[in-house]
Amino acid sequence: MPRSTLSSTAPPGRRLLAALGAGLVLALGLTAPAYAHDELRSSNPADGATLAQPPAEVVLTFEEPPVDLGLQVVVTGPDGSVSSGDARIQGDDVVQTVQPQAPAGRYSVEWRVTSDDGHPVSGRFAFTAEGAATGASAGATPSGAPASTPAATPAPADAARRDPLIPSWAWIVAGVIVIAGAIRLNRRASAANKQQED
Repeated sequence: MPRSTLSSTAPPGRRLLAALGAGLVLALGLTAPAYAHDELRSSNPADGATLAQPPAEVVLTFEEPPVDLGLQVVVTGPDGSVSSGDARIQGDDVVQTVQPQAPAGRYSVEWRVTSDDGHPVSGRFAFTAEGAATGASAGATPSGAPASTPAATPAPADAARRDPLIPSWAWIVAGVIVIAGAIRLNRRASAANKQQED
């Protein structure tokens, strides 16, 4: 009779431990795709590009359409900010107009958007303009001169960073606590079975 009690009680404890472990793995696996959403796919100008003159606008293309919340794109040139007006969302793109009289030199673009899952995403990149913009024709290639602007290319992986609502270390700590609790429960069940057997 004690043997039947042991066989009927111990397996559920082991099943509980296995179920908790599987649940933890599943939870961590499901959270991983969330961190891959709405990353910057490409930019125009591309990071590191050399242009004949400053562009009329900077375009950021994301994996999914961002949310119009906390949207900010700052284009900074040799003499300070050259952003004109607010950034706007057009489908998967975020567009920031550049002042028409932007000078030649190195430019940096700092951006921050909110992805559709509520996570803020931000990053920065840079490009260079060899000549100054010429008023309304800013961004156009001079007649007869070859275009020096490369096609928009995917931004480097480290150009964007995600600030998750729940940091990854919190999931690890929670997983350790769950597993430790399951092991303790299993040991208590085993101890109770031994007492019943005695």
